[in-house]
Amino acid sequence: VGPTFGSVKAEALEHHAGWQADRDKSLGQRLDYVEAVFGRDTPVGDVKTIDLDRLVGSLKKRPGINGKLSPGTINRYLAAASAVLTFAKKREYIIGVPSVPWQLEAGHRIHWLTQEGEQEVINNLTAEGLLIDALIVRVLAATGLRWSEFVSLEPGMVEDGWIKLTTTKTDTPRDV
Repeated sequence: VGPTFGSVKAEALEHHAGWQADRDKSLGQRLDYVEAVFGRDTPVGDVKTIDLDRLVGSLKKRPGINGKLSPGTINRYLAAASAVLTFAKKREYIIGVPSVPWQLEAGHRIHWLTQEGEQEVINNLTAEGLLIDALIVRVLAATGLRWSEFVSLEPGMVEDGWIKLTTTKTDTPRDV
C-alpha cells in the first residue's frame, strides 16, 4: 500500500528545503486543507488527477475576498499538493506525479505609488509626528525592499551606498 498522503506531508514539511516556516505562513493551512480533501490515510500513490480536480471543485465552493477564491489562490493550494507529490516521487514512494489542473490566472495586479502619492503618505505621516514611519516609507520606496528584507537589515549589510541582501524571498542574493 505504501505511505499515506498525511505521512508524506509530515515528512515533506520536516525535510523539504524550500519550506521554511517564516516564508509562507499559510502553507501549513493549505496543506491541512489538501490533506482533508484527499484523506490523511489515503495512500499517496492513490492520489490521481481526479483528486486534484476534486480539490479544485472544493476550493471553488469556498468563500474568498470577492465572493470566491481567485484562480491564483487555488493555484497556491495546487502547488502545495503538487510539492508533496513531487517529494513523494523524489523519495520513490510513487512513480510519477499526476497532472495538475492549474487554473488560468487573469494577469498580475501591479501596485505602486506615484512620486506624488509617496510624498503625500510621507507628508501625512510627518504631520502626525510619525517621523520614523515616514523614513521607513521613503527607504522602502527608494530601494524596493520587501518588508521582511527591511526588518532584517543589519548595519553590516549597508556598504558604500548599497544594501547587500543575502537572505531573500527567492533565495537569490541581491544588492539594492
